Amino acid sequence: MARRVLTAETIDDLLAQGQTEVPLGPTDIVTALAREHARDRGVRLVPADEVTPAASSPGPETPGSDATDDAALVRRAVIGVLGREPDGLDAVIARVIRQEQG
Repeated sequence: MARRVLTAETIDDLLAQGQTEVPLGPTDIVTALAREHARDRGVRLVPADEVTPAASSPGPETPGSDATDDAALVRRAVIGVLGREPDGLDAVIARVIRQEQG
């Protein structure tokens, strides 16, 4: 597996492509500036050993809506307002989306 080095520029490129989560491989390197840059812009860096709830157990979706896109929008908005990612943010967003769909 090739080793990647993620920089602040890499984060900007991924955002331009619409990515809000970056799965990290076991050999990937994230610079300190890239980590801060990702946090400030609402990009989630997902360690190789972490499985996201959306990927492992997709919930029912309302026709015409994409729960993953909704979650990403809410996540960016919360981080944008607070200036940081609060602990447990993704779990809370997932719970709210499930309640709205159920």
